[in-house]
Amino acid sequence: MGQHGEASESISGPAVIGTVCSVVLTIAVSVTVCICRCHRRKLLRETSFGSSSSSQSLPNNGRRTDSSSPRSTISDPSKRMSPVSPAIPILPQSFSMPLPQTKTYIKTSSSDTLSIDPGLVSTDYCIENEVNQRSPRLDAMENKLDQIRERMETVPPPSTLGTLNFSVGYDMHKSAFRVTIHKANDLPIRDPQSGSADPYIKLCLLPDKKHKVKTRVLRRTRNPVFEETFTFFGLERGQLPGISLHFSVLSFDRFSRDHLIGEVTMSLAKVDMTEGEVTMTGEIVGKQTKQQQKPSGKGEILVSLCYQPAANRLSVVILKARNLTGYNLMGPADPFVKLCLLQGDQKLAKKKTHVKRHTANPVFNESFIFDVPSEGLEDITVELQVLDHDRVSKNDQIGRLTFGGRAKTPSTLEHWKEVCENPRRQIAKWHDLQQGH
Repeated sequence: MGQHGEASESISGPAVIGTVCSVVLTIAVSVTVCICRCHRRKLLRETSFGSSSSSQSLPNNGRRTDSSSPRSTISDPSKRMSPVSPAIPILPQSFSMPLPQTKTYIKTSSSDTLSIDPGLVSTDYCIENEVNQRSPRLDAMENKLDQIRERMETVPPPSTLGTLNFSVGYDMHKSAFRVTIHKANDLPIRDPQSGSADPYIKLCLLPDKKHKVKTRVLRRTRNPVFEETFTFFGLERGQLPGISLHFSVLSFDRFSRDHLIGEVTMSLAKVDMTEGEVTMTGEIVGKQTKQQQKPSGKGEILVSLCYQPAANRLSVVILKARNLTGYNLMGPADPFVKLCLLQGDQKLAKKKTHVKRHTANPVFNESFIFDVPSEGLEDITVELQVLDHDRVSKNDQIGRLTFGGRAKTPSTLEHWKEVCENPRRQIAKWHDLQQGH
């Protein structure tokens, strides 16, 4: 028994030492693993923070610079770098190239030309440096216009357009000529919806037309009171007899070109300003213009056209109409517009606007895009019909317009010619509706 106890003690000693060493080694390995993991997590957090900081410093166009961040993170866990692995070059991330901005040009030309919100009209595939080529059809159209103009007669416009009150004076010490625009009276209605006008006055000195000024716009009044004074310096008294004042009375229109109500021209040859300011009243008269297509009494419509040759598209915007005829038992008509695109005698597309209930002055603001042949606008015709919606029987036609190859009225011919000569530009004009057939 004594020998067996001594042997047990001699065996248990090394076993205990081995066990202790194993435990210590296990603890050391565990601590080492924990330290490595903590170090790795710290590196990953620093890398993630650096990547987010660099992404915030990117410019607005989405391009990444090489110096924005020294590290990058890899989203796939299987591909993450070990803290002890060598540096691996990372391919630069793809970036998006900013798209070129398209431009919408608004052309202003004779008689009520529109500047509209570009959001109404598509501007896809606009090309800046496209060369405009004049086609033989444009020459033929211009010859046709010239023939129509030769048959036109000059007629005096109506003279019941109101009066303009103003005064003039001269300051000898400052060599300053003053014009005060006081008011206008009994202007004609230019906005059927409000039964009024939005007038303002333009003034220039003839014959040089070097000094041009204008008043502010006064809303919804036929009897505006301006009381605005304009001073022209550097004019000697001896120059005044050779000067005439030219006033243009206009009505502001947010949809189209401002409407010219009339003009007043006053010569200063016999005006004596030696004793102070002189107050005068001039009658507003219409501008002498050539007679255009005789109005049919059917009303007017404001149409905008834009040709996009690169996309082979024609944009037609029906903006609004005014003074439409046609009544039913409920009162004014329920107008809407039908559009038809033709190539020769073949109908290519049909579209229509929404119906506007019980109004003679509807506002549509609806845009339509037509695909046209690659040959361009050769033999293309756009027909518009303004109809009175009837739920029971056939819709009654109020009036119509024709643009393009079959156009015969001067206004639609000139409008179409401008559209052909100015691609990618939005051009809008008022047109008198013609009798249907």
